[in-house]
Amino acid sequence: MVVHFDDILVYIRTQEQYTDHLRQFLCTLQSKMFYANPKKCAFYTDRVIFFRFVILSEGVSTDSEKIRAITE
Repeated sequence: MVVHFDDILVYIRTQEQYTDHLRQFLCTLQSKMFYANPKKCAFYTDRVIFFRFVILSEGVSTDSEKIRAITE
């Protein structure tokens, strides 16, 4: 899990582990009176852009849009 201000990224290698960790995470949020906005959530995805990086199941790379903006 990675937390950056109001962004939280939960990642696990297998779907079974992910489901268990996600359930634990959401229960912890609820117990502390924090709630996630469903409109801003994405679950069971294999590609996420997070803090200028593209996170894939194969690894992490830089966001090509950010690189292009810098070079132009």
